[in-house]
Amino acid sequence: MHHIPQADRDAALSGMFRVLRPGGTVLLADAHPSGPILPILIRAMSRSAARRTADQVAGHTDPVDALDVRRYIPDLTSQGFTSVEFHTIRSSTGALIGRKPDRAG
Repeated sequence: MHHIPQADRDAALSGMFRVLRPGGTVLLADAHPSGPILPILIRAMSRSAARRTADQVAGHTDPVDALDVRRYIPDLTSQGFTSVEFHTIRSSTGALIGRKPDRAG
């Protein structure tokens, strides 16, 4: 998801919902900075580039939150996906899994 321009992400999620069969599953894998060191490194690198931080422009005050895949949970639910769950894959990767409702509900 982080490779899709910010302005195009809603359209990308909408397209995913549109083409997914009823009852189908979407999986978004992206950054999930966790553990004791990675968030510290991200914050330090962000401070060094803070003069023009993209995360503050995007409305995130904490650069770790701006990178975390969990930021897409509200977007998935607003598109109509249900049962959205977060899973850690590795210390720096997470996945969101959501379901497109069946036609009958």
